[in-house]
Amino acid sequence: PQALQLAAPADALRGKQLWLSHGTEDNVIPLAHAMAIARHMGSLPVTMTYREFPGAHEIRPAELVATVSWLDSLAE
Repeated sequence: PQALQLAAPADALRGKQLWLSHGTEDNVIPLAHAMAIARHMGSLPVTMTYREFPGAHEIRPAELVATVSWLDSLAE
C-alpha cells in the first residue's frame, strides 16, 4: 500500500511489458505480497507475465532460464 502512492500513472504504463516472478517459499517477501502486486499490475494497461517458482528468496536456474526466454521474446 505504501508504494502505490509513488506509482506512475496508468497511462505512462500503456504498452509496457512486465516480468514478475516469485519463489513460493520466499521467507523474506511473502508470496501473498507478490500475488497482490500481480493483481494490481493486472488492472493496469501493461502486458504482464507472472510466474511462481519453487524456492525461497533466490533465483534458481529454472527461473533464470524462464526470465531470459521472456527477455529474448521481447526482441522478436
